[in-house]
Amino acid sequence: MNEKQTGSELWRRKFEPVTDWKPASESSGAYSGPRAMIEDALAGIGKSKDALTKALEPFSEEARTKIKDMVGVLDDVASKSSTEARSFLANILAVMAEKIKPK
Repeated sequence: MNEKQTGSELWRRKFEPVTDWKPASESSGAYSGPRAMIEDALAGIGKSKDALTKALEPFSEEARTKIKDMVGVLDDVASKSSTEARSFLANILAVMAEKIKPK
């Protein structure tokens, strides 16, 4: 009898109307879903780029000021120093330039 109830339950489930059916959302085209997701992602990237630019701007201004001050000091030292001191300074600057060079 238990098998009969199980069998009738399966038949009932198979032929009953679907109760959790929902209509599809309206869209302007076949690719509007993925296109909208891509546009949202690009907008988020643009906002992140703008925020990063605003955050780094004070650092870049400070770096420019420090570099200008350092150039003045290095120029003064190089013009008044011996050949050995200038060679030492050139080597240090070359090492620094290699470290900060973009790859």
